[in-house]
Amino acid sequence: MSNEYYLIKIPIYETHIDQSGTTFISYKVEATYKGTINSVFRRFSEFVTLHNEVRKAYKGNHLASNIPVFPPKHPKFMIDHMDDHFVDERKFNLERYMQLLSRLPKIEQVPMYVDFLEGRPLQPSDKK
Repeated sequence: MSNEYYLIKIPIYETHIDQSGTTFISYKVEATYKGTINSVFRRFSEFVTLHNEVRKAYKGNHLASNIPVFPPKHPKFMIDHMDDHFVDERKFNLERYMQLLSRLPKIEQVPMYVDFLEGRPLQPSDKK
């Protein structure tokens, strides 16, 4: 069994406007594994999708208790999600979450985890 894991950083975020005119934030996820660096921008909702998939993958496994706590969601009507302080704090919390997740035993066996880090589309499993 290997002790190697992805080294995760989220160094920056960017503000975008989608086709409907909605503004959103994406976070640059840099994953280094065995000297190779992959960089991909992901929205908060994609981190939520990943977390839910990891929980499904570990359901019933004794390792489920090792899944890190996901950063809190905040209703948009209560907090401005475009506020620099809010986005910086969320970026920090997402980076810490991903660093802890990368150390979860057998995490590399969760297909969506690798897809997330390598920039592939996220396809949730049908598993409940």
